[in-house]
Amino acid sequence: MKLSEIVENKIDYLKDGKNDSLIINGEIIYNNGDCQILSQSSQVFEFYVFSEFENKEVKIIIDDHQIYPVDNKEIVDWDKYSYASLLQLDEELKKLDPKKELLHKKYTREGMIKRVLAERKQKAENRKRRTVNSCDCLRISPSAFRFSTVSFRFRPSGRNR
Repeated sequence: MKLSEIVENKIDYLKDGKNDSLIINGEIIYNNGDCQILSQSSQVFEFYVFSEFENKEVKIIIDDHQIYPVDNKEIVDWDKYSYASLLQLDEELKKLDPKKELLHKKYTREGMIKRVLAERKQKAENRKRRTVNSCDCLRISPSAFRFSTVSFRFRPSGRNR
């Protein structure tokens, strides 16, 4: 069984239970963004949960397809803090293993730079072609080259005439 399936099954199991206040309060903490993952390994996940009343560190362990919260090396019951941590863990696992089909191409930084430079080069080439083509179509009238003559009088500095 995949890790994400274990977490989703536990969330469904807890939602089907009769303890609605645990679910509601845990979801409020999670939706407010008051749960942050501190560390993770293949079986142990540590979270820091902060709320109006209390700040708490939560440790969730996955062992033999079972998931449970631990406090001081003892298994404890699920509370609103551990449930919020479970929801955060589910979100983190979904980020790592997206099941949605990608609609757009994803780029690394280097790939994006390469794409942008190619687009800029293509735009520059199109501008050159457009400029050359527009000059061919221009017609200049002979009257545009008529100049009026203006006479200037040169006075060297220091001499008054």
